[in-house]
Amino acid sequence: MPEAIEGTLISDEGEEVTIVGELIEPDSEISLFSLSDSANDSESNLVSNEASYEFSIMAADTSGTKTTTQTDNSVSAKVILKIHYTETITGIKKAVLTQVSGSYKRIDPTVRINGAILTYGSTGPTRSNPAYITQRRTQTVVPSNFSYRTFFNTKVTQLGGGAVGANLGLNISRGTGRSWSLKVSNNLF
Repeated sequence: MPEAIEGTLISDEGEEVTIVGELIEPDSEISLFSLSDSANDSESNLVSNEASYEFSIMAADTSGTKTTTQTDNSVSAKVILKIHYTETITGIKKAVLTQVSGSYKRIDPTVRINGAILTYGSTGPTRSNPAYITQRRTQTVVPSNFSYRTFFNTKVTQLGGGAVGANLGLNISRGTGRSWSLKVSNNLF
């Protein structure tokens, strides 16, 4: 997993700021052996991993001397987005998303987090079927500490543009006049 990934903070006036998410936990590996995988697939060598990124959203400067994309260097909110997945470690890379978890917390008391939407899933061909399959869920009411098991059971391959991961969107406001949308992703591929 990369050491950092990017998210986007978009103001109500359309200004965009890149937010960097830092890897906060190294991948953990647990070797698995699945009889069903070995019966249908010669790649029975699987690993369960997780990747967790923390995004720190800086507070907008309220002095009136800076643009809305500049900050006062204090953290207004923190967001963590973690994916848990099982992937092959030999042959064609394929994976299944097993769980998505994380949290969001306001640090600055003048900031409000007004709502969150979480979308997670996988799409792509399987090793045995070149047609795309899609496994996807959307949570429109997401608590500040969350964990969702996916119950997905089909591994998709990275070949042909396959994708496995999660997206989290937050609505953030400060005071009565300004609001921002935060969009962060944590994708295996």
